[in-house]
Amino acid sequence: MSINPLELDLPPANATDTPATDPAAIERRLERNLPLVAVVMIGATAVKVDWMMAASVTVGCALAVMNYRWMHRSLRAIIQTTTEKPSPWQMSKFLFRWVLIAGVMFLFPRAFQLSTGGILFGLFSLPAAVMLEAGFQVLWILRHGVK
Repeated sequence: MSINPLELDLPPANATDTPATDPAAIERRLERNLPLVAVVMIGATAVKVDWMMAASVTVGCALAVMNYRWMHRSLRAIIQTTTEKPSPWQMSKFLFRWVLIAGVMFLFPRAFQLSTGGILFGLFSLPAAVMLEAGFQVLWILRHGVK
């Protein structure tokens, strides 16, 4: 059985990678799926609950997107550094994102009457996007088999 990478528009990085296991393809799908999952979560919350909870989920989803992109850039910079030890600036950027998230979780409910639970629910858009990617990989393996 041959694999057609053009079928999924995800060319493999090398001969051993498949569209399901190519790291660049996985990153592209996560970058695409994270905002889609966020829109679905926000829309479902707006329909099922109310607009204030949807606003809370929107803040959480925005934090999740920011967290993923910031983490991705920080880790890439730390990994690509030529020295054995990352610079303090690189490490501080990596850790500062948690301070920012904690600050938003503490301040936004008090300042804007948003729900802490809604913000936390929105933060789960990243794990939901990762689970969507895992589902894609399982379906790909079921369809094409393990190589």
